[in-house]
Amino acid sequence: MTSWTQYPPRIQFKRQKYQVLAGSWTVNGKQIGAPWDYKTSEEHLVYEHVFTLNSVMFNDDVRTVLHFEAVDQVCDVYINDVQMAHHEGGYLPFSFDISAVCLPGENRLRVEVSDTLRQDFPYGKQCAKPHGMWYTPVSGIWQPVWLEAVPKKNEIRGIRMTPDLTGIDLEIDTDADRVAIRVNSPHINFRLVTLEKKLRINVPEPRLWSPDDPYLYDIFLETDGDRVQSYFALRTVSLQNVDGYLRFCLNGQPLFLHGVLDQGYWGENAYLPAGYGDYLEEAKAMKALGFNCIRKHIKIEHEAFYYFCDYTGLLVIQDMVNSGRYSFMRDTVLPTVFGNCLGDARKKSADAERRQRFETDMRRTMALLYNHPCVVGYTIFNEGWGQFESDRMYDIAKAQDPTRFIDSTSGWFAQHKSDVQSEHIYFRNKRLKAKSPDKFLLLSECGGYTRPVEGHVQADKKKYGYGEADSEDALTEKIETMYRKMVFPSIPEGLCGCIYTQNADVEGEVNGLYTADRQVCKVDAERMRAIAEKLRSISPYGEAQKSSLKTVRVVAAVIHDGGKIYATQRGYGEFKDGWEFPGGKIEENESPEEAVVREIREELDVEVEPERLLTTIEYDYPKFHLSMDCFACRIKRGHPTLLEHEAARWLTKEQLDEVAWLPADITLIGQIRDEWEELVSEQVEIPQPKSFSDLTFER
Repeated sequence: MTSWTQYPPRIQFKRQKYQVLAGSWTVNGKQIGAPWDYKTSEEHLVYEHVFTLNSVMFNDDVRTVLHFEAVDQVCDVYINDVQMAHHEGGYLPFSFDISAVCLPGENRLRVEVSDTLRQDFPYGKQCAKPHGMWYTPVSGIWQPVWLEAVPKKNEIRGIRMTPDLTGIDLEIDTDADRVAIRVNSPHINFRLVTLEKKLRINVPEPRLWSPDDPYLYDIFLETDGDRVQSYFALRTVSLQNVDGYLRFCLNGQPLFLHGVLDQGYWGENAYLPAGYGDYLEEAKAMKALGFNCIRKHIKIEHEAFYYFCDYTGLLVIQDMVNSGRYSFMRDTVLPTVFGNCLGDARKKSADAERRQRFETDMRRTMALLYNHPCVVGYTIFNEGWGQFESDRMYDIAKAQDPTRFIDSTSGWFAQHKSDVQSEHIYFRNKRLKAKSPDKFLLLSECGGYTRPVEGHVQADKKKYGYGEADSEDALTEKIETMYRKMVFPSIPEGLCGCIYTQNADVEGEVNGLYTADRQVCKVDAERMRAIAEKLRSISPYGEAQKSSLKTVRVVAAVIHDGGKIYATQRGYGEFKDGWEFPGGKIEENESPEEAVVREIREELDVEVEPERLLTTIEYDYPKFHLSMDCFACRIKRGHPTLLEHEAARWLTKEQLDEVAWLPADITLIGQIRDEWEELVSEQVEIPQPKSFSDLTFER
């Protein structure tokens, strides 16, 4: 079980001294455990908790800061009967210094919450009377609460990291005279003491972050008094003209956004999963179906969600959380039938306070997520919900973050300014075409076919979706038909991405790829992966379109035994000293399976049994194009003896980054991480912080 008390808070800005306030709480006089585990829709709540500060958390050198990750919707916070904070809005974290009223030993915390689903605050998909695409509301403290010991001297208040393909531009918010910076990876050991608060860090032999290779660099910053840990990735997001259309590009190369809509509901657990590891399992499940992108729909998640998307290489399009009144006829029926029939001029009557609150929350959301490489774009308004002055809001968002794309009006009610031609298509399969030279075409919602699974549906909910299927085969067939008739033929007409509705069922909305409890995958996973492979093959995304070099076909053996895999260090040629999976060229009239058996016998003097093809790597070296079939293998007979290589290592999952892999082999590492448990045939629990190196940043 990956308890929230085990998750290190603020993993992108982590200090060592913190205390999660779990244990015994009361709410409205009722004894409970951690408040975020208590699910309720009550309008008025009073939480009480007694916590004890030790000498680490309470001394003359530190300030005691209290953090709330999310409280819905309006709250007042008291420490030892002194009011310390008033907060409005249910989706963003807030914190404040409580040192002045804290006592050594026991302290009393009281949080008074009011949640009447006021529509001048962000409320997302919450509804007092849940139905269809509107869900049960969540009130009160729904994310962890924790204390942090923050140094009084030379505090590092924040960092901002802007990556490109060779390094990062780093901004440090501190009053300290100097900052020591350290970046660690197998390829770099960067150390610097600087007087500058804005500086450039160039990374030698840069390893780029992508869905196929989500590589993260650890970074440590230290002043005379403070020390924080974080991470970054090297990647760029751009919009470039490719084959006559504006295309989404990652690291300068066109990438099709093969995505799924994610509402962020977790069955009986409502807004927050039972443990942080559920976010990891969700990301792995979506990648296993072939997806490379999630549209996080009208909800801000706990930071663990974004970390695991960073870690697994799952791109994120982040929606802002809507406020304002919703009209089914005006905001859904009319535009679904008649298209972009209304502008947002009608929204000018929205009161100034609500508009200002939405703008402030948008700015805070973008600041909160800026350092996460997984986030590649933002949606401001969805289907007109609460929409106002969308051109002005685009200007604000683009000025704050020009490194990502902005979808101002997802679905309809488009005005002038947006990076995206954003279409929602349900109930039909329509061939699409890009209309503007300065916007890329994104099918930002589609599909949504229902398939209720007996025993995994809330019985009191009316079934809701956009077309019906009664079996795994029927649902998969509907999805395949949609891609075949609408998505595939639209790519040559400029389509750059497709967001399928949705990842999992939510209450009565049973159009997920998984059931709400995540226990049943409702589609054929192999056929879903075939859709993803087809998307990768269509120009301009097909590998064959990218290389005119001579192709060299080889095999590689990922040999596993006892929970480890075998890596060898090359002792010859242009790539001497680089690490690789052993293997070699496929000879004429030889199958890949035969080649891998022969090559390993010649290189290591052992007999291996190829179990399955993991993947085929396509990689352009300067002088040739490499096509490498990679097989999972077991040793049948013998013990490895180095006949050609200069060194070898058996590596655990945590040790994969300890060797300098050759470029083509690097692209396989991400998949090996994702499939590690299946590859080594071990039943491994979701990683805990002590073994999950990227959570603790310790090498």
